[in-house]
Amino acid sequence: MSQLTLHLLGAPGIARDGAPITVDTRKATALLAYLAVTGRSHARETLAALLWPGCGAPPPPAPRLSASYSIARDGYLHYRLPVGWYDVTADSQAHGNAIWLLRSDYAATITVNEIRIDALGRDEVAHQGLATLARLTMFLSTNGQGALLQRAPEEFTVRGRPCCSYELVVPSNGDILRTILLDVGDKVYAVTALRTGGLKDEGEVPAVQMEFLEGLRW
Repeated sequence: MSQLTLHLLGAPGIARDGAPITVDTRKATALLAYLAVTGRSHARETLAALLWPGCGAPPPPAPRLSASYSIARDGYLHYRLPVGWYDVTADSQAHGNAIWLLRSDYAATITVNEIRIDALGRDEVAHQGLATLARLTMFLSTNGQGALLQRAPEEFTVRGRPCCSYELVVPSNGDILRTILLDVGDKVYAVTALRTGGLKDEGEVPAVQMEFLEGLRW
């Protein structure tokens, strides 16, 4: 059986059994990406309205922009969906993320994951701050993804809760990963924004990430 592979970080690419496939339109790539990310079937009318607006089909549901909150997969965090982003947390396997958001042009993602630490680690964070934990997670990222440090850990607070941010760059494709650790008391979360190397509006994604972080409830 043939194996189809999608590469969505950096320049999108499609391969079948390891051989690159060229498609004639960007929307064909976007269609495959959307089906892969959501992990389920969709009505033809919904896909047509999403990728070919004005074709006469009813428009798909827009990203939720209301003041209501959604619940993360871990049942602990509550969050609001940013304008122009899709919430694919529940529509896919979410790769184990508590929250997974995808920008409508597929050029950026925001993920939220709990960092599990034992009592000793919790005590160390309480005494030395989140920068200690940030250096550990940063080390794992740089070794696992071949990323390089672009901005050193920096501690700050959001709504009175300790936070620590750092930024990495992947030299092979220019992708930027900005991670913010958030200490909510009995849990620590990593809120990571990934923007692809070809993205021009570099300041927009970090701004959305901070707005999303400030809106989190638990």
